Amino acid sequence: MLVVLEHGARSPSLGQPLPLPLPLPPLLLPPLLLLLSKK
Repeated sequence: MLVVLEHGARSPSLGQPLPLPLPLPPLLLPPLLLLLSKK
């Protein structure tokens, strides 16, 4: 999961690396996984 979070934080679509708080709130996980799965 850490690798996925790092990949999401460094995603080109975001334009810049964003520090993600760990652990992530459960509500943020589904949208994050959806964004990663669309690529």
